[in-house]
Amino acid sequence: MYPVMLNVKNKICTIVGGGKVALRKAKGLLKSGASVRIVSPNIVGDFRALKIEHIRDVYSTKLIEGSFLVIAATNDENVNRKVLSDAGRLGILASSASDADSSDFILPASANCENIQIAVSTKGSFPKLARRICKEIEKQYAIYSDIADILGRYRKIVLEKVPEGNVMDKLFELFASDFAVNIAKEHGISAFENFISLECEKALKGEYKIMEKKAVLVISFGTTHTDTLEKTIGAVEKDIAEAFEGFEIRRAFTSKMVIEKLKKESNVAVDDVKSALDRLCAEGFSEVICQSTHIICGEEFHDMCKAVSAFSDKLSIKVGMPLLTSSNDYMDLVHALAEALPKEKLCLLMGHGTNHPANSAYPALDYYFKLLGFSNVYVGTVEGFPEFDTVLELIQKAEVKKALLMPLMLVAGEHAKNDMAGGENSWKSRLDALGWETECIVKGLGEYEGVRKLYVKHAKEALYTAIKK
Repeated sequence: MYPVMLNVKNKICTIVGGGKVALRKAKGLLKSGASVRIVSPNIVGDFRALKIEHIRDVYSTKLIEGSFLVIAATNDENVNRKVLSDAGRLGILASSASDADSSDFILPASANCENIQIAVSTKGSFPKLARRICKEIEKQYAIYSDIADILGRYRKIVLEKVPEGNVMDKLFELFASDFAVNIAKEHGISAFENFISLECEKALKGEYKIMEKKAVLVISFGTTHTDTLEKTIGAVEKDIAEAFEGFEIRRAFTSKMVIEKLKKESNVAVDDVKSALDRLCAEGFSEVICQSTHIICGEEFHDMCKAVSAFSDKLSIKVGMPLLTSSNDYMDLVHALAEALPKEKLCLLMGHGTNHPANSAYPALDYYFKLLGFSNVYVGTVEGFPEFDTVLELIQKAEVKKALLMPLMLVAGEHAKNDMAGGENSWKSRLDALGWETECIVKGLGEYEGVRKLYVKHAKEALYTAIKK
């Protein structure tokens, strides 16, 4: 069978038969705009509610003349075979509900979501299964109806106002790409329309470049611990690269001390933010997403934004926010770490901390852990609030003196290895001295897939919600 969709609008479609099968076929044809003729001495009662032509007669060849197509749906196989034979001689497309192999076509089940119609066929072997599949498709692909409505409207604008050629082809390819569709699935139909509208606007203004070079600059504080660099920062960059087809991925660090030490001790060169953006400008890039991998919107992030803003007149710049920015981010992070958290012991998460007002993110995260049922999880910091002494005071009354220590930092570097899990005055050593049974997991947040997904999500949000020129 060759899959095809027929335009039956205002065309005579004859059904021979008046039972339930014929009724189902008639409803489908009427929904598609056909003029339906029923040939049968008797019809089931539900037919009376339909706008059809009913010929109360036994079948004869002349009753199908002038038809666009014919469907044989009687309970008499001999009549059905004669309908197919007569239609063949008259050059009319014909189908038998009981003989798919001899039919010119079969009527598949169809999933209908307003602007989307998907036909499913089991090639006549078991039609009820096709109908079941259609019901599942309607649930799973309902969002595509809204997508099709939006794309239909913008397609007309493009066809009318954008000259044919590479720009139009590239636009249409982008509109139906996985990247665009995933915006609708992950962030809603309004975000999808906003993205499509912005791309159209660029094309109409003549700003759409065929060979437009685009990059995601992943900006981290940095680390000199090369053993964990690629496991964390490198892993985040890899996931972003997989999600941003057509974008080049670049790296920058905000810590000048880390950059200098990494070069001196490991001969690894990493740009600071300004150098990375200068390089992108020199190489002809026009669009850059600057995705921060900072945990909070603290001093490092704000310094990064200042450096980025200096290039707003040279590049189309978008900024992806740190891990903990919106209230939803806190809940998402709790869920991303849930599987790694113990149930039978306390868990102490060590954050960096800062004297910047954004330090409030740490006690807020502690609150969210407990709000979401993780009463055994405590968040502390090295250089902010809550400091270790505060956390220690809170856990002193615990019945079970067992604790798991984990870094709340992208990279398990200096603080995780020394201040958390190291020797004298580390969190571990202080708890051990008090008789606690401790275990350390020296694993940066960048090693958790769920956490990396949050950074990818922020980069995608930046693409269509924070465009600056």
